[in-house]
Amino acid sequence: MKSNQQNYIFKFLYILFVFSCYLILLNTSYIYKVVNPVVVKNQVFLFADFSAIIAANFCENNNINPFISNPCDILQRKHVYGSILLLLPTDKTSLMLYDYFPYVLIMIFLITTVSFLEIKKENFLINTTALLTPTTLLMIERLNIDILIGIFFLILCLTRNRIFASIIISFLSLIKIYPIIFIKYFFSKNSKLKYSLIFSVLNIILLATYIYYDFNNFKYLLINLEQFTSKGMYAFGLSSIPNFLKNYFKVNIVIGYLIVIAVFLVSCFLINKFFYKEKHFNINIDENIFKDRLFINSLFVIFVLYLIFPNIYYREIFFLYLIPFLQNNWKNNLYISYIKKILTLKFLLLILILILADNFFYPRLYNLILLKHTLDIFIMIFLSPIIFNYTKEFIFKKIYDK
Repeated sequence: MKSNQQNYIFKFLYILFVFSCYLILLNTSYIYKVVNPVVVKNQVFLFADFSAIIAANFCENNNINPFISNPCDILQRKHVYGSILLLLPTDKTSLMLYDYFPYVLIMIFLITTVSFLEIKKENFLINTTALLTPTTLLMIERLNIDILIGIFFLILCLTRNRIFASIIISFLSLIKIYPIIFIKYFFSKNSKLKYSLIFSVLNIILLATYIYYDFNNFKYLLINLEQFTSKGMYAFGLSSIPNFLKNYFKVNIVIGYLIVIAVFLVSCFLINKFFYKEKHFNINIDENIFKDRLFINSLFVIFVLYLIFPNIYYREIFFLYLIPFLQNNWKNNLYISYIKKILTLKFLLLILILILADNFFYPRLYNLILLKHTLDIFIMIFLSPIIFNYTKEFIFKKIYDK
């Protein structure tokens, strides 16, 4: 009992510490050592992504389609989210609440995340670098909608009710398209395949129905996404290196993709072959345990986002959700301890790279960009045995169950 009380106290103090860091960074210029500010007429705008949503609602209420034109926004950014976010109120009371909402949302994000972390001396470095890494700071400084998606993703992995999970996935998919991949939640080694397919198909049908009835806005949404295309240091995805080779070395984009895909697949094959022989590297994932469930679902999301979507790098928030499982198991498994160390190194290097890049201390910026993308692909390759073995066990179990 006493140990639990101490743990709650440490977590409370740690949340206050990190939140204080956020407040200091957000209210000073220090955050812009690692985050590019949104500047209009020499004025820095905080929470710029959130303000774009509010501005889009103003235009919507004035019969201006924000998917086509958004003059209400400081940068006139067109709407890039689902129409469901155009239902927000814009009366005086609501606007007053919106002034406090960003800080409330940041605190909720912090509480929900830290609640599942182990606050111990040996975990201080990975916890703090993960919460203060440029990817997290960018998401917070912009108050990007991914912070809300991250909170609901944690709630999704906590729940064991398929109907409630289906509501969460449907709601998030109406905001942005990519959360539809959260239907992986329904497919666990312990679930009945029939029910997994039913709930997944229902979510896909709902999303398809929404797109069909809102297609006029949806087609503009796809066009508008180009205004937020990830580039250079701020990109996360397999497409990052081919684009880098094209921009800096004039390598044909198709050849660049062929090279990167070949290297990725061969490396994944070799590392999977090695880990298959090394039995002590095997990881046992029990999806009846929350931290295991959070880990495998986060890992699946990371892989799909990395391989398919060209992402701005605050999607790397899902790396944060790998940490609770790693902290639970790193002492008993050599492979997991390696992953924990590599993730910590990634967070530290990203902070260093962004400080160098954004302050132009380094004369050859493209070397830093290449280092960042190389580190990303290395981590994905190193994590691939977990996805491979989990998928193999899942398929064999479903065949056996039949």
